[in-house]
Amino acid sequence: NCASVSCPPLRREAYTAAKLDKQLDDAMRRFVNDPTRNRITAQKAEVSEIFKWFDGDFKRDAGSVRAY
Repeated sequence: NCASVSCPPLRREAYTAAKLDKQLDDAMRRFVNDPTRNRITAQKAEVSEIFKWFDGDFKRDAGSVRAY
């Protein structure tokens, strides 16, 4: 976590090997749907700077930030 307002909030529990996939998926879903960080409507998308900072990751995994 980069500790920036644009990044996902820190979890209140440690990441563990046994729960890592579930924890990361939960963090991603909460972050994307957090209206204080991302506002997406049919007319306009205002998204966190993290999508610009790491756009290569989103393009690699989903084809584009929009597809993600």
